[in-house]
Amino acid sequence: MTIEKFQETLPKVDAIFLLSMVHHDPERVELFQRLSKCLLPGGVIVAIDPVHYIHRYKKLLCSSLKDGYLTRKYRENRNNLSTHHFCTLGEYEKICSKIPDLQITDYECFAHRFFVKKSLLFLKYLFGEKATKRLMKFPLLRALSTEIFVLLKKQQKP
Repeated sequence: MTIEKFQETLPKVDAIFLLSMVHHDPERVELFQRLSKCLLPGGVIVAIDPVHYIHRYKKLLCSSLKDGYLTRKYRENRNNLSTHHFCTLGEYEKICSKIPDLQITDYECFAHRFFVKKSLLFLKYLFGEKATKRLMKFPLLRALSTEIFVLLKKQQKP
């Protein structure tokens, strides 16, 4: 049975949750096209995944230098290949631009590092919860995050 035939037998659902999974799939547009077909109109996809922003770049650079990831011996060993490629907000937007009935309705960037958490607490104290959420939409603050939450909604047909 093909995946298309199998998909036709599945019931339509209101919500699909993708937890730390999108970065493992290299064919993301196809993934979201298939998932969109499984949703009822008005249904949502909730995706929570790690992102490649400043913290992760620093971690990768340190690991590369410390653990020898840049050596020829390491690079030529096929067991060291990986499918990890983390999504940024821009990548989710690009995916949605190719799927007309799927739209990002909300997103949030999360920071798990101690200093960023303390900074966010301070911002919440100064400006309040709503203002701090708006501040996290700015690219510079978003760059400090380590995870992204994206809510995609299937549009109602007129």
